[in-house]
Amino acid sequence: SRKNTRQYLKSPLKLAAGGLLVVVMALTAFIGYTLIHDSYAATCGQVSAKLVPSCGAWFGSYEGSVTNFTAKEAELGRKFDIAHFYKDWSMTFPTASEASLGASGHFLYYNIETRNYSGGGACWGDIASGSQDAAIDAKAAAVKAYGEEIFISFQHEPEDNVGTCDYANGKYGTAAEYAAAYRHIHDRFAADGATNV
Repeated sequence: SRKNTRQYLKSPLKLAAGGLLVVVMALTAFIGYTLIHDSYAATCGQVSAKLVPSCGAWFGSYEGSVTNFTAKEAELGRKFDIAHFYKDWSMTFPTASEASLGASGHFLYYNIETRNYSGGGACWGDIASGSQDAAIDAKAAAVKAYGEEIFISFQHEPEDNVGTCDYANGKYGTAAEYAAAYRHIHDRFAADGATNV
């Protein structure tokens, strides 16, 4: 019948229109991906003055020592971007072996602990007051002499160490004293010319 003929003719037209729509959508997606990918590739691999990568993220690890760190890289079959180390209050950094690691294409990242591993340490209030400036200045001088950009953090997870200063129990002061100590270390590094942090 004429009705069935019209329906028969409409079906191929619908199929063709649907196929054309799929092709247009695929081309649009491809062009969009290409533009985004090319833009991404053009900026990827750049690093800001604050060591923020233009794309992706840094891959790093704490392994306890330079020897363990390089062994872990060998085990994984790839390099880390960041080598993470913990230092007690009496220590300066980087060591010669850590500096060599930095020279081989790694960023060095140090966490400064308030305690001394052999006992004792510094209360946050003492750091903020300036009575620990000699220790801070020694660290700043070593960092400045290293010359390369590094990461530094102060007292990781300080919320676990809030309380009346008591080294034996891992308490170093109030939250306000921590904030003041953090700011004082930052300002002291800046005053000492250790601006590569």
